[in-house]
Amino acid sequence: MAPRMRRTLYIKDDDYRYSFLHGHYVTLTNLAESDYERIERQHLSPLYVSVHATEPDVRRRLLRNPSAPDILEQLRWLADCGIEVHTQIVVTPGLNDGLHLERSVRDLVQFWPHVRSVSIVPVGITRHHKHGERPNTPPR
Repeated sequence: MAPRMRRTLYIKDDDYRYSFLHGHYVTLTNLAESDYERIERQHLSPLYVSVHATEPDVRRRLLRNPSAPDILEQLRWLADCGIEVHTQIVVTPGLNDGLHLERSVRDLVQFWPHVRSVSIVPVGITRHHKHGERPNTPPR
């Protein structure tokens, strides 16, 4: 995040409650057992999930989180609980495009009707980005 922005922008908002209440996309990488129980008990549906990639190693690299759970297992659990999910794939050239993107879409389609949508959006990279990815279109 760029320096000198609103303090609230620096708060990590990967909270499934915001996903349910406001439609925020979350990665589901920080769920405790009690969170799973609450989602099921309160039938928090729909949820909005940022998938990035369905291949665990690719997803972990994109999220920079080596312990990120397998998203397909999480989606299977949500489907078994009757939770509807809207998904997004944030495409980063050279990391989750091409064959990785095709595989992710094929994997997500298998969860229909519980996965209600698959949005594919380009990564947004600003001059403050520090991780070396390139935008989907070259700068002018």
